Amino acid sequence: MGSRGQALSSIRLLLDEHIDPRVSQALRRNGIDAIVLRDYGDGSLLGSPDEETLAAATSDLRALVTFDLRTIPPLLRRLAEIGTPHGGVVLVSVRTVIPNDVRRLTRLLCRLAERFPEGLDGQVFFLGA
Repeated sequence: MGSRGQALSSIRLLLDEHIDPRVSQALRRNGIDAIVLRDYGDGSLLGSPDEETLAAATSDLRALVTFDLRTIPPLLRRLAEIGTPHGGVVLVSVRTVIPNDVRRLTRLLCRLAERFPEGLDGQVFFLGA
């Protein structure tokens, strides 16, 4: 993991509204550009449709990290069918990481950043059981 102030990678993450804000703080301490949805922009994306959230992440060159395994995968299939790019998505299973397990989610995302330092553009990752 990177040291304080030193960039670990060029990966940029937008953490969905159900992810503990402490995860973004821990990721930033490890050199990863991460922000939670409630702190992103003016907070207007809270409660927004998935398409808007993913489009905002993509336009800001960020990958979306989410526990939403119900609606995001069908959205990704639709986007793929029509050839619409996205900035990357990390799907997290509650079977792998419980939502309030800040340390485990941070550790897994840091490993992903180390493995893909150039970013996650267009890729989908599943942190599953």
